[in-house]
Amino acid sequence: MNVFGRITTANPFNAIEGAVKAIEERRRGRGLLGKPWSVAELAMDQEDYQWLCAWAASLPEQTACIWLRYRGRYEQIGLLLMVYAAEVAR
Repeated sequence: MNVFGRITTANPFNAIEGAVKAIEERRRGRGLLGKPWSVAELAMDQEDYQWLCAWAASLPEQTACIWLRYRGRYEQIGLLLMVYAAEVAR
């Protein structure tokens, strides 16, 4: 697994936090911080796609609502949902 290899989807909160950190690490590693970038530039592989699908399928509605409504976390889950949508469309 290229980006999400060490992250388990067993705990939805931890999975979101871990995945967002992994995306930011990939952006940093590819020199994508501080400028416009595309999800395609993350160069995710098939295992990352499978992880995203497993995560989305196991995401409880209640968890998604909490992330979207409270504690200013909507940017984090929004980033992960955007990456998921882009990878599914690819």
